[in-house]
Amino acid sequence: MKPKILIAFLLISMSYIACKKDKSTIPFQSYLKYKMDGVQIECNEYLDARLTSTDGNSQMLTLDGKKAEVSIELELFEDHKLTAGQYVFSADELRRGTIWIDQKIYYAGDEGINNNLLGSGKITITEINDGFVKGTFDFKTDPDFITHISKDITEGEFYMKL
Repeated sequence: MKPKILIAFLLISMSYIACKKDKSTIPFQSYLKYKMDGVQIECNEYLDARLTSTDGNSQMLTLDGKKAEVSIELELFEDHKLTAGQYVFSADELRRGTIWIDQKIYYAGDEGINNNLLGSGKITITEINDGFVKGTFDFKTDPDFITHISKDITEGEFYMKL
């Protein structure tokens, strides 16, 4: 009787161990998605996130992604370590959102040299560490000089490996 109980116990234990998921083997899945003028876009090419510092204090975060003929780049520079928080685009801060559609550029953020704000928007970091950055964004680009068309970027989300 005891060997049958022992065998049953071993079989149940082995099946439990075999069915238990190993979370360390689940691959990290980066994403960068948003709506442009109400149309959902999920980048599936050239997903890239870079967090750099030139002086040990300031940090620059750049997020890139592409889907078909549409590319996006988000840039955020602070003179301190980036932390969770909301970063609103302003004329005197390097905070930008750029969209390329078939070589045409739509831009929101600081203009740089002239200290003007083009369009409007914000990037919100909800989590950031040495391994990944997660957050949301939205922006409205400045109207194109020739066509006077602007792009509305809403419901933006990112979760990217650094």
